[in-house]
Amino acid sequence: MEKFKKVLFFLGVLAIFLIPGFIFARNTDFYKEISKPVFAPPGIVFSIVWPALYSIQAYYITHVFFKYKDTNEGKRLLILLVMNGILN
Repeated sequence: MEKFKKVLFFLGVLAIFLIPGFIFARNTDFYKEISKPVFAPPGIVFSIVWPALYSIQAYYITHVFFKYKDTNEGKRLLILLVMNGILN
């Protein structure tokens, strides 16, 4: 049962990170048109990297929540992680 709660919590946090991407329109033409340096990655890289980063953040928030939620340091860390997610 504990594992089920963790999976649901993880999916909820991940949904919070990913929902804005579906709500707000993307303008991929903008990235193609700007002047970029030679080492700039193609636009498809961002479509792969951002969901991976959000998945890692959601996993870490889930880990901290279930392991350290009863300690003061854990609560402060969880607040910082949530603030980081909101600002992202």
